[in-house]
Amino acid sequence: MSAIATRFGSWRRWMLGLGPVGLASLFLVRATVPVVDALLLSIFVILVAGTAALIAGWRIGAAVVLSLGVALFQPMTAREFSFSLNATDSDAWRVWAVASLVSLGWTIVAAIVVLAVGERTDDAPPWRVGSLVGGGLALGVALVAMFPALSPQPAFGQSLDDDAVAALSVIEMVNFAYDPVVVDAGTDAPFRARLVNPSDVPHTFTIEAIDLEVYVPGGRWAVLELTVDDLAASPLTVICTIGDHLSLGMAGVVEVAAEIG
Repeated sequence: MSAIATRFGSWRRWMLGLGPVGLASLFLVRATVPVVDALLLSIFVILVAGTAALIAGWRIGAAVVLSLGVALFQPMTAREFSFSLNATDSDAWRVWAVASLVSLGWTIVAAIVVLAVGERTDDAPPWRVGSLVGGGLALGVALVAMFPALSPQPAFGQSLDDDAVAALSVIEMVNFAYDPVVVDAGTDAPFRARLVNPSDVPHTFTIEAIDLEVYVPGGRWAVLELTVDDLAASPLTVICTIGDHLSLGMAGVVEVAAEIG
């Protein structure tokens, strides 16, 4: 039994490794949907390598590689986590975000434990391993609560049913423009529309004059809502604040009907 544990890693290390394994699996989903993203796939490979190092007992290597995977994972997806936890477009992506953050907490604890304890983990009593896993899960739950606060998203459309959402006008966020470029907000308020991002990269619908920004990941959609007070500042300039999207021409205008033409 000890020979098997030495070759394939003890069950204690496998327990710690379940967090990174789960995170890698969930990240693989994100790296291939809606399109294959080579950079995101590389992070998946890093997480798999870190998990293998953890199970094999390569203490420093596992800690460094898992830490690298976590460091790359958080900044790139913080807004998307918040979007998925708060969005109305997909319950499946909300489940993905919760499961990813729980696995992320587990991975952080695993990286810390393997660096601080190393192979002595194999001698730890089962209750201690269980408490470490429980600590990772608790950290993951805390992250689920924390990420929406780190990157708050407007909660538009939460009260709308599927039929009401389907009836909304559509504003597409393509690479790199809004369609239509000039949006007729009508004379009724609040004005609601569905922001659809059919592209492979995220975009924002940002109106700096009223301090509004709606972030939409690639392949997703969100509801936009403008109140009477918002529309009082018409015409409203819209821009995308991600990367160089604005310089590439991603800008538009929202106007009330009486001012068009």
